[in-house]
Amino acid sequence: MLLLTACSGGGDSSIDLSGGGVSSQGIAVDPYIEGAVFQEVDADTGAVLQRQSSPSDEFGLFTFPRPLTPGSVVEMKISNKGLHGGAPYQGMLRRQVTATDEYPVVVSPLTTMLANGASPENIIALFNDAGITGLTISDLYDDPMQGLPNMTTGITDEHLIRLQAAMAADAYMEATGNYLAGWNELNDYDQFVIFRNMVSAMKNLLNAGEFENVRAALSNDADMTEPLILEDFILTVLAYKQTIVAQAKEDMESYGDFNPALVEQAVINAKGNAVVSVKFYYRQRVSATSSHDGAALYNDNCSLCHDYLAYTNKPGRSGGAIQAAIDNNVGNMGFLGDLTPGEVQAIADVRCAAPGPCC
Repeated sequence: MLLLTACSGGGDSSIDLSGGGVSSQGIAVDPYIEGAVFQEVDADTGAVLQRQSSPSDEFGLFTFPRPLTPGSVVEMKISNKGLHGGAPYQGMLRRQVTATDEYPVVVSPLTTMLANGASPENIIALFNDAGITGLTISDLYDDPMQGLPNMTTGITDEHLIRLQAAMAADAYMEATGNYLAGWNELNDYDQFVIFRNMVSAMKNLLNAGEFENVRAALSNDADMTEPLILEDFILTVLAYKQTIVAQAKEDMESYGDFNPALVEQAVINAKGNAVVSVKFYYRQRVSATSSHDGAALYNDNCSLCHDYLAYTNKPGRSGGAIQAAIDNNVGNMGFLGDLTPGEVQAIADVRCAAPGPCC
């Protein structure tokens, strides 16, 4: 890919641009991405200025050895994209550094669109036309997850607007495979239709009303020993976004055209299963241990389609990814809907011990 250039050898490049530095730290977010590694390159020549950052932590925070150089581009290394809600991140993030950037530098799908050449005014206009209104220029540079994870009440759609926009932009780029998308691409009608449908999907799934519906449905659940937090809900939406993108991408590859009805139905399915899915993420957060026999559960429920555990053709699937596939009946997995969150997580845990990458 054009954005990943001039990567050879070990250690940091000896190239040094003139000019003052800014923060040496950044945040990878859509929502937070863990284990991602970034490099800093010259925006004009592609020469590597800093070969790699530290892997991002659970809050997306990563650090370079030296301060970043104004005018350079921070971009995700294709070989180290990290995990997104427990599943491998499929997107690509960039940000062009400015002299006014403050600590830490946020790298998100919105900064990626800016780094790809779209102006802030272009991006705001695109989102306005697609259905997300009220974005400001500062919203495009800020952390869309700031202040959200531990919220329990008082949540409004205004709190979620930046995250809606970031997740919609990422969904569009992943579905089309175009991580260099900017104004010129999205000014094309067919591309804008895809973008608009991803915006609609994120608005319909990630909003204050849906969170309150789920919270109310779980308010008298005896298993809910701690308050439901917004992050449980956000991770659920993230898992559904990943499913929607995968289905849309597969459909376009098979038939050549984007099908809005497929996305609309996936959103309906996701909303119908939201309570069960949010409870799954709640259970993961509150109790990370499981007493279930994952190997037996896999052999009883999964081996017929995915081979014996030692030879599974689906290693390393996260609990959230498995639950989303069940909820959306991917590969006719809907019949596994009676599995509890603990059982699903036990299957995910034992798959991580099987050959292949663990997500």
